[in-house]
Amino acid sequence: MMPSVQLTNTPTHETKENLQQFCFCTLAIGAKYRKLAVDLAADLEKFSSQPLLILTDKPQDFNQSSQLLVFKHSQQSVGCYHDKRYVIAKALSLYDACVFVDADMRILKDVAHIQWQPGISARSCANILQHYQPVEDRPDRIKRIEMIKKCSQKFNLDLEQVNFVSEFMFAVAKDSGKEIKFLELWEKIGNYFELNGIYDSEGSVIGLAAAAQEFPLRHQEMPEIEFFNEKIDAIRIRKAQVEQEKLQAYFENHKQKAFPQRSLLEKITSRIGKFARYLYFLAGLRVTTLKDLVFYYS
Repeated sequence: MMPSVQLTNTPTHETKENLQQFCFCTLAIGAKYRKLAVDLAADLEKFSSQPLLILTDKPQDFNQSSQLLVFKHSQQSVGCYHDKRYVIAKALSLYDACVFVDADMRILKDVAHIQWQPGISARSCANILQHYQPVEDRPDRIKRIEMIKKCSQKFNLDLEQVNFVSEFMFAVAKDSGKEIKFLELWEKIGNYFELNGIYDSEGSVIGLAAAAQEFPLRHQEMPEIEFFNEKIDAIRIRKAQVEQEKLQAYFENHKQKAFPQRSLLEKITSRIGKFARYLYFLAGLRVTTLKDLVFYYS
């Protein structure tokens, strides 16, 4: 297992125009996400002057360039979702701010420079309890709400003041060192969720960690970044907010790379490997959390 997130306050980088320096960043673990991230990298090379930083298990799948920064990373969290904090930590060790985007997203047009405010700027967010409503016939939501309430009690948080962050795209900017503690709390709370059988929900963990550290979290539409997201755009189409024909090529490309045809043997081998990794990372998590019995087990 890799050590906890390491982050230091690095000097602010400035251009001649005195602009804040930021990068885009993503996590690409596994063949599916590496293939999708290659498309994302091509988009940003075409539409943005900002670098794209990638943490991946196979850096050789990417062509290194002055605009593409690729670093080797091995999965650390049980569900891999909370490995996003390593991406944020690496990005903030090099830049003043970063914009995390999921590897399966696409950028559709030129990206204007944005001056990010200290803390988190979320493309989409809502009150953390309202996000999981309604709960009727949704035991998964009930379990998440219970976990959120237990965690909030450990930090004496008022959940009316805590927001969920839609984790597909959000920005993080340095704030006098608060970002360091925020990332440490993300790790701690993420471990708590995983220890209790919730392996995703990083959007809830981000919101709880930000509130516990009083790390600013604000909603920002980010009109400067026009994107494609398979799930978001499926909703937009149902609401008649966008025409499917204009995005059909993106949907087809996503389907081809995210859900390739596999033989029965490949599917069985993949499931066995996934279960073995699950047991390995779960065992590591149980060992790690023994270092803080009061927080994790009381």
